[in-house]
Amino acid sequence: MKKTLISLLCCLVISTMSWAQIVEGKCDKNIIWTFDGKTLSIKNISKKVEFAHMPDYDLKKNLAPWNKKKLSIHNVHIGTGIVSIGSCAFAGQDKLTGIIFENNSIETIGWGAFYNCSKLVHISIPPTVRKIATIAFANCHNLNSIKIPDQCHVENQ
Repeated sequence: MKKTLISLLCCLVISTMSWAQIVEGKCDKNIIWTFDGKTLSIKNISKKVEFAHMPDYDLKKNLAPWNKKKLSIHNVHIGTGIVSIGSCAFAGQDKLTGIIFENNSIETIGWGAFYNCSKLVHISIPPTVRKIATIAFANCHNLNSIKIPDQCHVENQ
């Protein structure tokens, strides 16, 4: 009986490990992303370009690569050297609950960047952000706390 239980437990652990494969890709030549099953991490890999801008996407034709792969993202980690979050970058990520900014390099958050992220509850915008585009957080119905720096301009339309 013990051997059967141990064998069953080992099979379960091995099969669970195979589900948690890391998925990765590039946003452009300077920005890579990795997904570990819960957290999407985005970082600048260039040694020459100190700051990189995340590309803009849209809701239909030009989806972000993680949206094309239909990844279920719970957390986003924006790494050093990323200065802008592209339009619609995380739109429709209905499992997204947390956003972590590794440092204060972000300057802009694009149009509809977090559109329809219905589980997002709180976000603290870094003090370096100067502009938040229209509908960046539209339809984030559970977003009950957002800290926006004083010098930040939020577009209305």
